[in-house]
This record gives sequence, C-alpha cells and structure tokens, in this order.
Amino acid sequence: MAELHFCNVCDASVPLADIESGAAQRAGDRCICPGCLELLESPTGNSGPMGWIGTVIALMAVVAAVWVWWNHSEKQEAFRLEMQAAFSDQRDSFKDRLDSKLDEIRQELDQESRLTSTQLGQISDRLALLGQDAEKQFEELRTQTDQFAQFALEIESLGKRIGQAEASLQVLGERQREQRGSQETLRDQLDLLSVQMREMAERGPADGGAGEEAFQPKITALLRQLQSDDQDDRLDALEKLSGQNDDRLVPHLIPLLTDPYEFNRFYAAKTMGDWRAKASVPHLIESLLDEISFVRQAAAQSLRQITAQKFGYDYQAEEADRQKAYESWKTWWTTNGKTFLGS
Repeated sequence: MAELHFCNVCDASVPLADIESGAAQRAGDRCICPGCLELLESPTGNSGPMGWIGTVIALMAVVAAVWVWWNHSEKQEAFRLEMQAAFSDQRDSFKDRLDSKLDEIRQELDQESRLTSTQLGQISDRLALLGQDAEKQFEELRTQTDQFAQFALEIESLGKRIGQAEASLQVLGERQREQRGSQETLRDQLDLLSVQMREMAERGPADGGAGEEAFQPKITALLRQLQSDDQDDRLDALEKLSGQNDDRLVPHLIPLLTDPYEFNRFYAAKTMGDWRAKASVPHLIESLLDEISFVRQAAAQSLRQITAQKFGYDYQAEEADRQKAYESWKTWWTTNGKTFLGS
C-alpha cells in the first residue's frame, strides 16, 4: 500500500511519487504540495499588482497552513484526551470486573476451604473410629493368639502323652514278644529235656546223672559264676566255658542269649554255633530280632552253621525285611524242629 502524506499548507494529499520526483517537499513530518511550493517559490522582486497579490496569497496560504496545523494539533490533543479518558474508563471497568471476579474466586475458595475443613474433620473422625476398631481387633487377635498358644501347648502335651502311650505300647509289644519267645523257649526246652531223657533212658543207669555233680569243680564254679549279678563276671565265665564244647553245658548257656548285656548275648550265640548245638536253634531264631546288629549277625551265622539254612536273612536289612526272614525261620522250625532235633 502507497504511503500518503498531507500538505501542511492546504491539507491536500501529496502522492509519494511527487515527493520522490521533487515536485513536493517533505521535511520530517511536514510536507508541502507542488501547488503551494510553486506559490512560495514565485519571485518576490516582481513588481506590479500581480506580484503583491502573489505575495499576499502566499502569506495567506502560510497563515492558513499554520491554522490548519494548529487546528490539527488541537484535534490530536482532543483525540488523545478522548482516548485517555476511554482507556481510563476501560481500565476502571476492567478493574471493577477483575475485583468482582477476584471476590467471587475468594468466596469460592473460602467456601471450598470450609468444605475441606469439614471433610478433614470427618476424615479425622473416621480415622479415629478406624483406629479404635483396629485396636479392638488387635486385642481380639492377641487373645486368639494366646488361645492358640495355649492350644499348641495342649497339643504338645497331648503329643507327649501319645508318644509315651506309643512307647508303652511298644514296650508291651516287646514284652508280649518276649513272653511268646519265652513260651516257645520253654516248649523247646521241654522238647530238649524229652530228648535228653530219652537218650538217658537209652544209655541206662550205667551212664550216671547229668547234674552239676557230674562236672569238674572248675566247670561247676564257672556255671555258678554265670548266675552272678555282675555282667562282666558272667562274660568271663562264658568265655572260659566256650572252649569246653560240651553238649551238657548247652542248657546252661542258652539263657545267656537273652542276657541284658549285649556282649554276653553275642558270645552265647557264637558259642552255640561253634558247638553246633541243635537245641539252641529256636533260641537263636529269637535272637534274629535282637536290637544289636552284631548279636543278630552272630545268631544268623550260628544258625547257618547248625542248620545250613539262610532264608534270605540279612542282619543289616530294614526291620520289615528282617521280620519277614524271621517268620520264614519260625515256619521252618515249626515244621521241621522235632525232626531236626531227633536227627
């Protein structure tokens, strides 16, 4: 868009092309059109009425330009004051609206703050109630824990009682087993006594009795030592008697297979095998259940030496496997015991 200028003399518009071509003059914000410039540049030395007229017109033009400029300046001042007043009114209006809006926001914030305070109070009350409930539940939990602890103690006590009862049952079972073994031992001893009586009857009175008086005093003393309460004395007598290899001593050594001292049981079982004592077989079979492994080993080895039977018995096997082999030995003896003793 071309820039427009106005003449400060006649207030006519001055095209930019006239200013650039030099037809019009501009100095800062002031501008004189080509017509006014021609009047102002006309020669003042020209004589005659026309020269004065031109001068007067030029002066009038200057005066008119000054008046126009002055009027224009007043209008500008009036416009400035009017704009200032308008801006002032707009500022006051905007300030009033801003203050009103700030008051509304402040009221809303105050209301929300009051609501927040109320809500915080409600939350605090709820937290207090929850704390009380939690404390009650904690007390109940602690009470239940104490009850569970008491219950655990009762269970532990009951477990101990059950353990004691199981131990008692186990002892009772062992006693029953020992009683059964004793009964079988008594039966075997009766069978052995019958065999011995039959042998004595066959030998006749000339053979003499088989009591302790038939043994040498040394052997008789050792037999009495076998009845000692001292386990080491019994062991000493057993070791000394083991070298005799006398069938008459077998009934005196058989009770040592159930001696409380495990080494006495071990040497008694070993001696029965060394002597090949058939009468000791049922007692050695019971020794297969002994709680000491080397006693079981000696009993199994003696049974193999006397009977040449095994029945898959392993003294180191699990208890169930040993029990199974023991039952096989019992079955064999029940079926073949009398025939074996009479052979």
